Amino acid sequence: MFSWDELPIKGAGGITLLKCAKGQNHIMYGIGTKRLDAPSFKQLWSEFGAFIKANPAANSSTFLVETFAQQGINALPDAYDAFPHRGGIEHLVEFEIAFDDKTVSAAGDAFAKRWRDHFAKPNISGYPITHVYQNYAHGDEPLSQLYGRDKWRQKRLTELKNKFDPKGVFNAYHAIPSKLSDWS
Repeated sequence: MFSWDELPIKGAGGITLLKCAKGQNHIMYGIGTKRLDAPSFKQLWSEFGAFIKANPAANSSTFLVETFAQQGINALPDAYDAFPHRGGIEHLVEFEIAFDDKTVSAAGDAFAKRWRDHFAKPNISGYPITHVYQNYAHGDEPLSQLYGRDKWRQKRLTELKNKFDPKGVFNAYHAIPSKLSDWS
């Protein structure tokens, strides 16, 4: 146990501070899964080691699995708020390629994308459709995977976007569309 203010130093083995180093580049891909497929993780671990050996400039890269209790979220009705992943994310699997030498960028992107796509397969993820937590999205996913496929949810988010951010100040990171026709 440690206090909240020690989290950046002690959490995740201290890797958070390393990730904040000036000059670092980051490639992030993430996916929500219902189950943790042991054969996939064994293969990932093996290939991750080989990737780092072949690309030593990416040696501060990580893959993470986050698992949080979902009982409170899942106990609420789906229309309670805009959260789109009730019953859709038991675990978050993230791939973050970190480097300061851009020569590993293409290899890192290919590695992380391939593994994100692998874990997105229904027989691996345990879900028939893909769920992506917005903070761990790469940007190549359709917005409906991040914010929900329901038309009522998209309409509600667009209305809130137009009410509270009509000038698009918060458009930098997976922006919520200001027009319903722009949802993918």
